[in-house]
Amino acid sequence: MPSAYERAGLTRNPFVADGPDLMRAIDRGIELPPADFVQVAGERGAGKTTLLKQWQQMHGGTYHYVEQGRARWRPVPLRSPIVFWDEADRLPRVVVQRALRAAQLRSIRVVAGTHRNLASAAGAARMTTAVVRLDRLDREQLAAWVQRKIDAVSADPLRVGVVLGVPPIDEVLAESGASWRVAGDRLHGWVARCVEAGDLPCGG
Repeated sequence: MPSAYERAGLTRNPFVADGPDLMRAIDRGIELPPADFVQVAGERGAGKTTLLKQWQQMHGGTYHYVEQGRARWRPVPLRSPIVFWDEADRLPRVVVQRALRAAQLRSIRVVAGTHRNLASAAGAARMTTAVVRLDRLDREQLAAWVQRKIDAVSADPLRVGVVLGVPPIDEVLAESGASWRVAGDRLHGWVARCVEAGDLPCGG
């Protein structure tokens, strides 16, 4: 017996959580600033990990995810001309200071995804600094991502717009702030309500 999603022309809810790949295939068009230390700041779910991995694909280098707990005391990698430290704010201050001094001596660029301002440590290491802030979602990028997600699970791409109607992009933008993860949660709920109610297309 077909599920409610299959009856609606979908293989599943298109907005199931994708973990760190939530924003897969979305390029924000942000270039890596020419600084020794680049700090990518934004709230959780804003896409810091995605941006760091996009830059790594473009520029090479080493990506390192800082774990919680005792693992955060482990030395961060300094094995390539550019390194990417994700969740760098978890690193103890002394680890950050020593690592940045070592990076400066070896002419290694550091790109850090962080919730805490680490510019003072970079300044103490005599590194030039730049900050990239991921503040609010971009409407055009969000709309493109929504369409791509829906198309990916549509049994009939020609009918999906008729089946679901118009996604509530503006409402999602207002509720999500800078978080793609929150946007995905809101859209997941919207699709589930539409499908379960059987009131299609459900519009915005």
